Amino acid sequence: MGLATIMPAWLAALLVCALFLIIALIGALVGLRKFKKAMPLLPEDTIRGLKHDLGIAKEGSAFDPAVLDPSSEQARAAKAAKDAKAAAAKAEKEAKAAAQPDLGPAPSEAELRRRLDQRRRHLTEVRDELGEETDVKTQALALLSATQDRLETGKERVGRQFAGLSESASSMLTRADGQPDPRWKPLLALAASTTVLLVLLRKLLKGQAPH
Repeated sequence: MGLATIMPAWLAALLVCALFLIIALIGALVGLRKFKKAMPLLPEDTIRGLKHDLGIAKEGSAFDPAVLDPSSEQARAAKAAKDAKAAAAKAEKEAKAAAQPDLGPAPSEAELRRRLDQRRRHLTEVRDELGEETDVKTQALALLSATQDRLETGKERVGRQFAGLSESASSMLTRADGQPDPRWKPLLALAASTTVLLVLLRKLLKGQAPH
């Protein structure tokens, strides 16, 4: 409060803050000096040692520690090789970009919506066509199944009718005891006599043929 009696309050507060800032800065410098004394190596030496270890781990016996010295020829050669590699990568990237076709300006929001609507309509049409094809296939399978059932039924009916006709014919030509029915004997005799007559006429005609 003593400073406020001889100067404005804001100036007194500013001086007090500056005093505390100077005290903090002095404490930081003392701590940094103690930290450096506690370290076994200087920071530059530590970084160099780490780079040396990484180089050995990466290249083995082929690693040259001279590349760690920026003023050495090996370091300059390594930097030049690194720059050349970066330039080649950049040139390759630019060549790939130039080889890509120019798609023109980016489509607007309205154009994107129009394309989206077209894609949706196309998908809807494809889905409807698939549904129609599925219905046709289902109807065809049902018709084929019904046709097969009708064929099977017709075969069974024809088989039964044929079996009935066979049994009727057998019953007409044969009696119960397995002998021919007497009602068919005149017809059998007529057929036999007709056959004999035809054979005789054939032989007679052959005998009268001029030699």
